[in-house]
Formats: sequence, structure tokens, C-alpha cells
Amino acid sequence: MLLVRLGTLLEESLGDIEGAIAVHDERLENDAADVDAMMALERLYERTERWQKLVQILKARDGVATDEDSRREIAKRIAKLYEEKLDDRENAIIAWNDVLASFGQDRETLAALARLYEGAERWSDLLETLGAEQDLLSQQGASAGERAESRFHAAELMRTRTNERDRAIEAYAEVLDLDPAHIGAIAALEALLTAPAASERIAAATVLVPRYEGRAPTTSCSPRSRSRPRRTTNSRSCGRCGARGGRGRRTAGCVPRLPAHGPRRARRPARRRPAADAA
Repeated sequence: MLLVRLGTLLEESLGDIEGAIAVHDERLENDAADVDAMMALERLYERTERWQKLVQILKARDGVATDEDSRREIAKRIAKLYEEKLDDRENAIIAWNDVLASFGQDRETLAALARLYEGAERWSDLLETLGAEQDLLSQQGASAGERAESRFHAAELMRTRTNERDRAIEAYAEVLDLDPAHIGAIAALEALLTAPAASERIAAATVLVPRYEGRAPTTSCSPRSRSRPRRTTNSRSCGRCGARGGRGRRTAGCVPRLPAHGPRRARRPARRRPAADAA
């Protein structure tokens, strides 16, 4: 109890950080499971940015913690310190994999591993992690947009890094099933239409063509032409058959329509009176 009070006095009243650290170290020598002493050292190491020491004390805390939520929080904090403060990618990967093994999959852990594997150019490990992420998103009922982006990331990786273009095309098709207007997937497939391998060109076209046809309009008329008939000044419908021709002229093949009562009789020409009578 005396050491606790001394440590507090040195830290808060005298501002003697080194003296406070020494006192809390002594407390741990007396009791290796003294969680309060560990937390005091944790606070002091973070304040003085002694990241490696902070990792060590967090590992000591993890060794005596019994609550799963506390252990998860400590494990993630260790992983973040390796990545963000110590710039130690390899140990960060190990730490995040420890989180994965101990507590199962979650989005934060998988995203961190994907980021680290991409930075380390460990493409196979990255693909495996993205596959796990896609399964988790499906299980959690994530939106189609989120799932499409994750699948697109994997497809791009297969196309540009692991040279698995056939698998990439399948993945792009899955992206378009989730998001038919996904610009990145469409652009990648269009690029594959000029691939050296004929099989890749055919596979890309097989995915793209039905989607292009699905987007095509059902008629060649524009909306404007459908909404309003086009008027012309130099043509007119035939008065008899309705076909278009020159100004009121009958078109070729026009058949005159006869009235229902039959053909009209021709009028007789008017008689001319003799000239004498007219006089």
C-alpha cells in the first residue's frame, strides 16, 4: 500500500515519471499478478511513448486476464501497436493472427490482415483472407454493395497479381450479379476482351454480352420519336390507301377503293345547242 501511494505521489504531484515507473516495477517484483501495477505502468509507458515496453506490459496483463472481452481488447491493442507505432509488419501479422485464432473472425481483424498482407505482397494469404471476409459478410447479411467491393478486390488481385484470369473472370461475374452497374468490373472485363489468350477473350465476352443485351432498348426509336409523330412537308398519305407518296399522288401499287354500291356511272356530256338556236 505504501508503494501505491508513493507511485501516485511521484507521478501526479512531483511529475517524476521515472521514479513512478521504478516504484510500479518494484510492485510487480513483489507480486507478478498485480493488475493495478500493470495498468499504472501501461499508462506511464503510453504517456512517454515507450511502445515496446507497453507491448510487454500488455502481454503480462493478457497472461493474468480471465475476462474474454478484456483479453480480446488487449490482443487487438498489441497488434495495433506493432503496426501503427512500431512499424513492425511481421509481428503485427502474427499478433492479428493470434486474435483470429483466439477469438474468431471479425471485420476489423480480417481488414487489418488484408491490409498487412497487401503491404507485404503476400498475395496468396491476401486472397485467403478476402475469401474469409466475403464469407463473413454473407453471414452477417452485409449489403450487396459491400459484398461486391470485397469480391472485386479479390478479382483484381487474381487478374493483376496471381495471374489467375479465368478465376478473375468468374469473380467479376459474381460482382456484376451483386451490382450490375459496377464500373470497375465492367472495365476489367472490357480490358480482357483484348487479352492474348482466346479463352480469356471468350470468357469475358460471355459475361459481358448478356449484360449489354439486357441494357439494350427494345426499339430503335428514340423517346422523342415515340412521343410525337414526325411531320414532313413534302409527302402526304395517299387519299385512297393511306400509303406515303408525293403530294396527294397515288403510290405505286395503290388500288382504288370502290364504293359499296358499285362503280359510279359516267356522266353523259351536255348537249350543245345549234348555233342558230343560240342566236
